[in-house]
Amino acid sequence: MFEFVSNFALIAVVAASLFVSTLYLVRVVRYRRDPLRWLLLGLLMSLALTNAPILLHRIDYTLPLWVGWGTRLAAAIIVIWTAKPLMVDTWREIQAFRRVAVDSWRVMSQNDNGSQHLPREGSNDMAMSKKVATTESLVRFCRYAERKGARVGEMHGFATVHRVHSANSFHYDKDGKYGQAADINYGAAGTSHAERDMLNHLIVVARSFGLSVIYAKYGTTGSASAHKTHLHVDVGSWSNLGSKSGAFRTTPGDGVVWETQPTIHAMQDNLSGDETVKRLNALREASNHGGVDFPYGVEFAQNVVDTIEDDVWGVNSRGAHDHTMADLQKVWKSAGLYKGKIDGIWGSLMDNAFISFKNQF
Repeated sequence: MFEFVSNFALIAVVAASLFVSTLYLVRVVRYRRDPLRWLLLGLLMSLALTNAPILLHRIDYTLPLWVGWGTRLAAAIIVIWTAKPLMVDTWREIQAFRRVAVDSWRVMSQNDNGSQHLPREGSNDMAMSKKVATTESLVRFCRYAERKGARVGEMHGFATVHRVHSANSFHYDKDGKYGQAADINYGAAGTSHAERDMLNHLIVVARSFGLSVIYAKYGTTGSASAHKTHLHVDVGSWSNLGSKSGAFRTTPGDGVVWETQPTIHAMQDNLSGDETVKRLNALREASNHGGVDFPYGVEFAQNVVDTIEDDVWGVNSRGAHDHTMADLQKVWKSAGLYKGKIDGIWGSLMDNAFISFKNQF
């Protein structure tokens, strides 16, 4: 009985060592990163694999029983501990590959039966579409998502990109340091209400930049069926939020609001919401053109122009106001909204620019 159990334990250790060695080999061949490190570790595992039978055989017949079992236990712990990060990566790749496979199968089956015909620009709404958004817009979005507590994955420059996506996926493309697609999650893995609320908000922000999004927001039509637990964002020309109509063309966007917000010290989200408009209005009203009025209070206006909030609109506040005005004029002039000179003064041309800003964004 002892010999049977001993041999079984030996086979288990050897099999585990062989499995880990195979993972190392795959890592070297597939990813081509840190090849020397992985080759050395693979060599050590191979040596352990070939010498384990001889070592354990001698231990069983020359040393006490507990030494043999202790050696097996130690070997098993070492193998499992060493293989843990590789096994985690492998499991993640299996899950990601499953999502992509399901996505591709659904798209192909829907195209076959005529229920959904995707545009000519690509065979599915996640790959092979024309690039319409800028890499800078995607990077800005990802940084905003991280500031909101979301996790950015599967994008060069932010996280490892695993070889589990379709061959022509934007995930593999790079523009300089950064990738062309990202997968976004928030909070604990799953589909919690908090995560869905955050991803729905991030969809609005991503679309304001002209980025494409794929997420099962309204349903699971097409590729949205494979994006129930994460938001996919890329620089392509087609989006899918799971509605019955399926994929739709991504609308253009830009970063004018994004560039405007830091000049008035508003949170950067590229959305011209109530807070951004309120701050711009406070800046206008505090100018001579606006009558040096403070509809939201002096301290709020001081916060807009980034000066000491002492509720006294004096020389320092006026100077900060003019400096803020000049920064805003530069942004709006670059965007084609403002036609005047950079003088730090809010006049009729700035009124026109403000109206255009509100109408466009």
